[in-house]
Amino acid sequence: LVSVGLFGPRTTYATGTGTTFLPFSGDSSTPGPGAMGNLTSSKLDEETPPDKKAPLETTPLVPWGSEKKSLLERLGALAGLEDLSHHFGYKLLVMLFCAQHLMKGFCYTFITTCQTYLFAAYNVSASQMGIYIEVASLPWSMKPVIGLVSDVLPICGYNKGPYIFIATIAGIVASGAIGLIPQEWISVTSIVLCLFTIQMMFAVNDLLMEAKYSEKMRDKPEHGPALMTYVWFGLTVGGFVATLFIGPFLTAWGPKVPFTMCLLPMSLILVPL
Repeated sequence: LVSVGLFGPRTTYATGTGTTFLPFSGDSSTPGPGAMGNLTSSKLDEETPPDKKAPLETTPLVPWGSEKKSLLERLGALAGLEDLSHHFGYKLLVMLFCAQHLMKGFCYTFITTCQTYLFAAYNVSASQMGIYIEVASLPWSMKPVIGLVSDVLPICGYNKGPYIFIATIAGIVASGAIGLIPQEWISVTSIVLCLFTIQMMFAVNDLLMEAKYSEKMRDKPEHGPALMTYVWFGLTVGGFVATLFIGPFLTAWGPKVPFTMCLLPMSLILVPL
C-alpha cells in the first residue's frame, strides 16, 4: 500500500507483529517484508558492540583464555580464596592457615592424643595421669588473663605479634625436648612443664588470632561469614587428618615421635609474622 504522509510517500507493509512504514522511493526494487527484516538485523549488528552481541551456536561456553588458569587458581576461585584475599589480604589468610588449620587443627589434635600414651610410658597411674593432663591444659583457662596482658602490656608497640612469637618459640623448644631427649633423661615433672608450655603456645596463638580476624570482620561484616567458613573448614580438615594418622604413628614409633613431627607445622606461623 502506498500513502502520502507528512514526510512524503511511504509504503505500508502489514506484518504479523503490526504495521511497518518505510519511505517510498518510487522504485520497484523497494524491499519487501523479508528483506526489510534482513536490513534491520544487519543495521542492529553494526550498531551493537562486539561484547554485547547475543551468543551464536558457535560461541564457546567457556570464554577464550579461561582455560589458561592453573589448577591452583581454579581451586582458589572455587573456594572463594580470591575474594577473601581481596577483602582481607593474603597475609591474614596465611596466618590463619598456620595458626588455625595447622597449629590448632592438626598439631593440637596430634599432640593432645599422645599425652595419655606418653604418661603411660612412664608408668604413671590413671589418677595421677588425670592430674598431670589437667595441669598441662591450664593455659586454655588462662585465656582471659593472656588477652588482658597482651592489651595492657604491648611489646615494642605491638600487642599480638611479639606474644605469638615468644609463645611459639617456647612451644617449639618444649615439643623438641619431649620428642628428641631420651625418656631416661627427662623426668615426668619436666614432661608436664613441657606440655604446659606447648598448650600455652596453642592458647596464645588461638586467642590472639581470633582477636585479629574479629577486628577485620568488624570492618567488613558482610564478608565475615565467608572468613569464618574458611577458618573452621580448615580447622576441621586439619583435625580430621591428624585423627586419621595418629593411630598408625603411635603404633609404629611410639608417643614421642609425633612431638618431633609437629615441629615444622608449628614453626610455619613465624614466617608471616
